[in-house]
This record gives sequence, C-alpha cells and structure tokens, in this order.
Amino acid sequence: MPLLDHFGDEDSNLYGVDGIALDQQNPNVVYIAAGKYGNAGPNDILKSTDRGETWVRTGLNLRNESNGNIHRAMGENIAVNPTNSNYLHVGTRYDGLYTSSDGAATWSKVWDVPNGLSGEGIRSVAYGLNPVTKQGQVVYAGVRGIGVYSKAPRSNGQTTWQLTGRSPEYPARMTVAKNGTLYVTTDNQGVYKFNGVQWTNITPSSSYSSYYGITIDPKNDNHILAAVRTGGDNLPLYRSVNGGLSWTTVNKTLVSKPSWWTPNMFFSATSSIRFDPHNPGAVYASDWFGVYKTDNINGTNGIVGSASTWEAITDGHEEVVALTASTPPQGASFFSGLTDQIGFRHDNVTDTPLNKIPLAGMREIVGIDYLETNPNYMIFLGSSDWYGTTTRLFVSSNNGVTVTPVNLPAGSTLGRVAYSATNSNVIVYYPKIGNPVRSTNRGSTWQNMNGAPFQAIGGAWSSPIIIRWLRIASMDINSICMLLVICIALRMQEPIGTKRMLFAFLIAQGSSKWKQLQALPIMCG
Repeated sequence: MPLLDHFGDEDSNLYGVDGIALDQQNPNVVYIAAGKYGNAGPNDILKSTDRGETWVRTGLNLRNESNGNIHRAMGENIAVNPTNSNYLHVGTRYDGLYTSSDGAATWSKVWDVPNGLSGEGIRSVAYGLNPVTKQGQVVYAGVRGIGVYSKAPRSNGQTTWQLTGRSPEYPARMTVAKNGTLYVTTDNQGVYKFNGVQWTNITPSSSYSSYYGITIDPKNDNHILAAVRTGGDNLPLYRSVNGGLSWTTVNKTLVSKPSWWTPNMFFSATSSIRFDPHNPGAVYASDWFGVYKTDNINGTNGIVGSASTWEAITDGHEEVVALTASTPPQGASFFSGLTDQIGFRHDNVTDTPLNKIPLAGMREIVGIDYLETNPNYMIFLGSSDWYGTTTRLFVSSNNGVTVTPVNLPAGSTLGRVAYSATNSNVIVYYPKIGNPVRSTNRGSTWQNMNGAPFQAIGGAWSSPIIIRWLRIASMDINSICMLLVICIALRMQEPIGTKRMLFAFLIAQGSSKWKQLQALPIMCG
C-alpha cells in the first residue's frame, strides 16, 4: 500500500525515503527520513501515529538523498529509544547527528559527533542495552569515514559521546542483540561486533568485503544472518548460530517470482535483511529488484543445510522506473519503456505483463512510436545503460511481438524517435548526442536533416517535449501554431507569471497570428 501518494508536485521530493524507524513501545508510530535528491526540496523527518495513514512534517528540513548514490542502501539513520519513545536520534547526509527529547516536536544538533564524509554522513543509528553493565541504554551512530560513536555512562560518571576505539571506519548497517552486543556491517571491511570494550572482526568470508544487511533472531541472540552487498547476483547469505564465531552459507531457492524476471534478480546488491519477530523461521530481504520472504530460514522441515524457499513479494511494489510509453489505437493497448528492465507489451493493462519487449543487449527503452495508419509497424529506441553507451533502434511489423535491430549513425546516443503517420519507411531520429537524421528505408540508411537544432534532446532520464514533424505536416496552420505555443509554454521554467499569461493570451487570440508566433523566441529569452 503506497503511503506517500498524497504529496503534490511541490512536495514530490518527499517521495524518496532515506531511512525508517519504528517505535517499539507504540506500533502505530513510524518515522521516515524523506528526501529523494539532495539538491532538491523539501526534505524532512516525517512522523505518523497511525501506521502511515497520515504524516506530519517535524521540521528537520536537512538534505536527505534516497536516490543519490550507493549509500542509499545503508541505514537505518533513524532510531527511537526502545524504553522511552520521546527520545530519538537522526543521522543526516551533510549536517551531522540530531536528537529530539519530545517525540520529534523539536530538534537539536549533537555537536560531539562529527558530520562524516559529505553526502554520506551518518547512515546508521541504533539503540541497545549497555553490553558492559547490562542495564541502561546506549545509542550508537555510524559516522562514514571515521567510525562508530557511542553515548553511554563513562568512568567519570558522565554520559557523553565518544568514538569507540578501533571501530570500523565505514559502517553501513548496525543492529544490537538483546544482550547488548553491537553488530556492524561495512562496504569495504567486512563484519564486526562490539562487546562494549573491544571490536572483533567476524567477517563470514574473505571472498567478500562488502556486507550491508544484518539481522539477529529475536528468539536467539547467537543466531545471526549477514548478506553480501556487491559482487554479482545470487549473492551469499551467511548464517551464524554462535554469535559470529563461525558461519555457514544459507541454501536458498527462489520458488515464486514474476514470469518476466531474469535469473539475476535474486539477492542482487542485497541491502537489508530482517527476521520476522512474530513468526519463527520467517525472514525478509530486499535488494535492487524487490522484497523477498522465506518462512523456513532453517531449511526445509528444519533440516540443516537443506534449501530455504523464497518468494518475491512484489504485488503493488514492482520496482520499475518508466521512461516512456505509447498507446497505439490498435493491437496491444499499452507499451512501456523502462530503465533497467527494458519495457513491456501490455496486452491487458489490468494484468501483470508476462514478457519483456525483446530488445537484445539493451537495458532500457527511451523512445517508442508507431505508424498511425497501421500500428503493427512500431519502433523502439533502446540503450544498454543510463548513458547510452550502446544506443540502437529496433523495428517491428507485428505490433512489438518481435523486433529487429537496425543500425544508427555512428556516435549517436540516446534521444527520441518518431514514426511517419502514413509511410512505414520514414523514421526520424533525434539523438542526445549526434546529428538529427531521417530514414526513408526503415532504418537501413540515414540522412542528416538540415536546419534542425543540434543536440537539443535530453538523456534517458529527461522528458523533453518533441514536436513530431512528420505528424504535424497534415495539420492546419492554426493547429501547428497552437502546438508550438503549448510546447514552448510547457518548457518554460516559470509555473506562473507574465510569460505564461502571455502564452495563454496568444492561445485565446488565435494561434494563426504568425507575427506573435515569431515573437515567442524573444519572449523565451
């Protein structure tokens, strides 16, 4: 169930979630660090008292960056004191550690803890029992580039923040066992545990140094799972039943998944893993592609070493990013172009698509179009990555069921495509990098288009408005002018103001007034 869809465009940066925390004393209370991009706004710590049905902003408008870099998979940067719900700590990307003693009504900066590396900052915060005295709470903050700080009673009788000696410098995720032992994963130094006095390296395998997800069985402090973060797909999940003294590899099998998933979409760049505190043997994990669950982490029928069976629980949570779409008047009702997952031919928009559009060697679709008089003829512009390292055009004569690649001019990168409205051989390609070209033989050869603006199209992640010259050729002059006015207006940066008002006036007066139309570039500055 989506919890943040009520935010409007002006608050769209709050869609990104950089951290999450639960109140152990009140299951209705949830906190999230909201902010998708650090160079945008707003950002804030949001609080819900009804399990995410509604949210309030708490006023800590400091930069979060949930889609910023690989450090987005670290966490959690929010923690609530498990014995006193009024107290919580929040780590930030750029501005250090903050605390509240009144349930996030007010905030104050913790000056004794450094900010850490800019953009990474403090990605993990955790509370736990004091492992030395076995009473009272300790709070930990993982400061990227420096190490783990703790706030606990000291020998002088004061409760202060202090860097724990010889702690790992690049903490990724932290969790605390009920006995107070702190476990920390890192992205380059393996896995560690801290007993309040000294650190011990308990890395499961020297074959990997990057571990993120770590979890402790709520019924057994010695039962620990640690997940490898980088190094490919189907990455190892390690289990220890003696507090990290030794490890075994969990035998895991994915038995339920969407039909279009490829073999690499399981435990790939695993970021987090959690025991289900209510169901013994149940574990959740998340990675680049989705969320997984097993009910038998201990193996089939509890047999040690046998396979734990996992299912991808993706309904309503499909992790896809749409770049483009098309709705032909005949044939399949909808085509989607996605990043990472290429895209789909949707025979029925209410059903999950079964297969990807078969663009061999591509990772994304950045442009789709069709022949209006016969939508069986379609074109798909694909890219091998976000940067268009390999950009290729694919043509279809059966409404996208099968496709054939055709070459583009050397050096052409990303961009958009347009199909003629009436001629199945005519295609226009406008690259991000390269010359605008047209083909009169369905992509076999290309010719430069004189007078067209050069490199005016954005990349795969932009959504520029493109006038499809081949289609508007059949429009009357009023319609063409109207389209130009609307397109330029939509590209303006000002949501309101005199320029937009002038465009509206032109539209109202009739867009066949060429003198006014010619003045648009001047008005655009």
